[in-house]
Amino acid sequence: MSRGSLASPGEGARDRGERRRAAARTHLPSDHFWFLFQEFFRSRGKFASIHAAYEGEVLRFARERGVDRKDLRLDVDEVSRLLDFRELERLRNRHMFPLKEIAHGLFRGQGTTDVLDRYLSDIFHEVSILKEEQYKAKDTAPGYRGIHDQEEVENILAEVHEAFPQKVHHISSLFGKAQERIEALLPLHAHDKVFCRSLYLHGPALLRKAYPRGVEDVYRILYPAGGPGEGYLVVGQSFLEAGFLDQAREALTRALEYQGRDPMPGDSRDGAGTYVQAEARALMERLKRRQREQESPPAAEPPLPSQPGQGVV
Repeated sequence: MSRGSLASPGEGARDRGERRRAAARTHLPSDHFWFLFQEFFRSRGKFASIHAAYEGEVLRFARERGVDRKDLRLDVDEVSRLLDFRELERLRNRHMFPLKEIAHGLFRGQGTTDVLDRYLSDIFHEVSILKEEQYKAKDTAPGYRGIHDQEEVENILAEVHEAFPQKVHHISSLFGKAQERIEALLPLHAHDKVFCRSLYLHGPALLRKAYPRGVEDVYRILYPAGGPGEGYLVVGQSFLEAGFLDQAREALTRALEYQGRDPMPGDSRDGAGTYVQAEARALMERLKRRQREQESPPAAEPPLPSQPGQGVV
């Protein structure tokens, strides 16, 4: 399928501009796994919205017509509303393009890469194809209808009726596989300061729809022995060492509070829980000492000894 033949000159220029801007945002240190993690869940959230809207429309049409979705046949206007061309374009250009570039920078070596890099590249290309199919439904088919070429209209309808569900569900499957691979890589970054602090600060908003318990579910993957309590402990220590005392107090307080909660299924709090509580209390004491030192006024310097014939000024 020729991608250039489906896009107008204006659309191509806009695509190139967005992709250049996205590329400019991907010049990041190669060890910053956080940027890949963040962009992945942004991308997955964006696709989840597209997927949910698509499923809602398909099921609505099937319900209204009293047919199984596999037997559903829509006209040009109806099929063009199943997906939003602009949303697919934003997903590809603003999210998937920088995400695959970050993955290339992190994983690609001399003839080698990680399977996560392959999954993300495949998602980018599948979204590109889905976007092209939507363009055909939205613009090309109505154009043929306008010149009364019903044969070409029917050809496009037959193509998109097959392509839409196949591509949407394949992209969803690829996102699931990519997330599993990210989760497998997470323990390697359990003590990466940038990752730990960023996850603590931005994870709650980023992950609230991705995991039932948000960032605490990620902590269970990062720290299998200590779970969320250890996660809060690690980030609290990192903030304390960096001099961010308010953030350190908040994280350490959460570590202590978490250890007092009823355990969730899969939590292991025996020896690990005792360790987390002891370490969190010790770090909290260090933090209080640091605060007292900062709040105490500096000691007054002793007066200079007077010189003969001079008073002390």
